[in-house]
Amino acid sequence: MSATDLLERLILHCRTALPEGTVILQPGASLHQSPTVAWAEFWIDRISTSISRRSSPQESEFSLTINCFARPPQSASAAAQLANTLSSCLRQSDIPLHAEVPSGEVLRLREPELRDVSRPATAKSAGLWHWIVSVKGTAPSE
Repeated sequence: MSATDLLERLILHCRTALPEGTVILQPGASLHQSPTVAWAEFWIDRISTSISRRSSPQESEFSLTINCFARPPQSASAAAQLANTLSSCLRQSDIPLHAEVPSGEVLRLREPELRDVSRPATAKSAGLWHWIVSVKGTAPSE
């Protein structure tokens, strides 16, 4: 499974849990509008194929990082709420690979980790509310 296909499937799964109008960016995309509350950037950091075994199908392991942002003067809780919503949506999930045609193939996700890496406002910067959701999982290999 390519990183692009994997990312699209994960975004599709998460979009249903997010408030209407939440902006989701993919790698290489830039924010062309001022978001009203918060926005998220999805990244696949790593894909590696494990050693195949005769008794089990080959799977690829992956790492997903979602950066959740909000700019002051929005409340600091906007980015945290977005991170918590995404974390709940992804928590130990089995996501069908093909939603329209059940195939039995799933993306298996582990427990997400949350980190607050926000930068406070200074005389030179307005600051940025920034939370990171990191989750590892497995996907069927191509």
